[in-house]
Amino acid sequence: MRLKDILEKAEAIKGPEWPEVPDAEVEQCDKVVGELPDDLKGLFAVYTVSHKGLLATHGLLEARVKAADQKLVEGKMGPDGLEKEVAAVRLAHAVAHSEHELVQRCFWGSVRLQFPELIEVSSIGLRKDWKVVASADCANCAAGIELIEISGSLPRDLRRILGL
Repeated sequence: MRLKDILEKAEAIKGPEWPEVPDAEVEQCDKVVGELPDDLKGLFAVYTVSHKGLLATHGLLEARVKAADQKLVEGKMGPDGLEKEVAAVRLAHAVAHSEHELVQRCFWGSVRLQFPELIEVSSIGLRKDWKVVASADCANCAAGIELIEISGSLPRDLRRILGL
């Protein structure tokens, strides 16, 4: 996915029935700085769909690795074939992460530019009713920008093959 594709998808998504809506409540440690404008709501939808796609890609890659491993066990594939399949899976994995990272940076970067007071804030988030927040670091609050540790949720064999 290229930047042009991301922007076209975001522009095509219009409210008032947004496909993806934040549902987390504003927490005690959150400072509401404003409401997300409609043009960024479309980008948020692209961002959340991208994240779901990344998670689905992990499942597909796991299936490819298991199938290749089974072929190796059954003698239907040699070590060279397995190496090629692993290389293809690693590339697909890297591409999926790069695409999602681009969408993620576009969205959160745009939020920070829309609300310049957030430029130097380390934890920002989006809450119910499209509230944009600066979130202090406190035990009862969910992190604003969630850095998702995907590798921890992958099966051990797939993490090993992907070098995670």
